[in-house]
Amino acid sequence: MLVTWESVLTVCGIIASVVAALKGLEYIKQKSLTYQHGNEIVNINRKLDIDKRRLDDMTQRLSAIENAQDQNVEQLRQSISVVGQSLITICQHMAQGNHSEELLKESQNLSKYFMGVKD
Repeated sequence: MLVTWESVLTVCGIIASVVAALKGLEYIKQKSLTYQHGNEIVNINRKLDIDKRRLDDMTQRLSAIENAQDQNVEQLRQSISVVGQSLITICQHMAQGNHSEELLKESQNLSKYFMGVKD
C-alpha cells in the first residue's frame, strides 16, 4: 500500500470533520442545557418575585398590627392611670373621711372615661 499526500490529507480531513462534528454536538448539548437552565432560572425568579410580594404584604400587615398594638398599650396606660388616681382618692377618703372634693372630681373623671358622661 502506497501512502500518498492525498491519502494523508484525506485522513486528516476526516479526523478534522469528526472533531468538528463532536464539537458541534457538544455545543448543541451545551445550548440545550443553557436553555433548560434559563427556563429554570425564569421559574425561580418568578417564584422569588411572588415570595417577595408576599413578604412585603406581610411586613406591611405586621407594621400595622404593631402600630395598633402601640396605640392600645398607650390607651391601656392611660386607663390604668385614671383608675389608679381614682383608687388612691377613694382610699384617702376612706382612711381620712375627707377629700370629698377630690373624690367627686375622680368620680367625674371615671364617669367621663368609662361611660362618656359629661359634667
